[in-house]
Amino acid sequence: MGVPAVWTVFLMAACTACVAPALADERPAGHPDTGEAATAWRFEPDDSRIDFELAALGMIGIHGRFPRFEGGSTWDPVARAWRIETRIDATSLEISPERYLSWARSSEFFSVTRHPLVVFRSDPAPESLLREGGVLTGQLVLRGVERAVRFRVAPARCQPDQSACMIDVSGEINRRQFGMESRRLTLSSQVALRLQLRAVRVDP
Repeated sequence: MGVPAVWTVFLMAACTACVAPALADERPAGHPDTGEAATAWRFEPDDSRIDFELAALGMIGIHGRFPRFEGGSTWDPVARAWRIETRIDATSLEISPERYLSWARSSEFFSVTRHPLVVFRSDPAPESLLREGGVLTGQLVLRGVERAVRFRVAPARCQPDQSACMIDVSGEINRRQFGMESRRLTLSSQVALRLQLRAVRVDP
């Protein structure tokens, strides 16, 4: 399946609009006012996927997905940068084989009752990232633990003036860094994540 992360992510990755922040009155030094307004895109869950995969006993793949999430991407014309944020409803977890579902929802793994949200917030990303692809860095909050993560964005030909585009983010996280210490002898520490996100422009 070639996924992310247990989510993800995880970065950004259920179902409300992302609203573009207003530009500040004072522009940061070194960033001239281009006259462009900040623009935003929301992720459409019905046309998107957030999946993860890890290995059991070194060879059996455990596949999971989160069908409920929300978030979006924002283009800041002053900083000439993208930001991506995704908020995942961990309680919507689906997993195969299904016999792992109760364990995956429990305090040994996602702990969905105590920590129902998984959040990815990217660092500012260059204008070329969603067009040409590259490395996306940011912060992933999982089980209440926040860690810096690095994902890879596939070339998507996304431009600030487009009405919609697909963003494909993938990478790996180490589950033990987020307190998932159980079954260390039978389950891999590395969790592959993939976020396939359809972003639709939000009209001002």
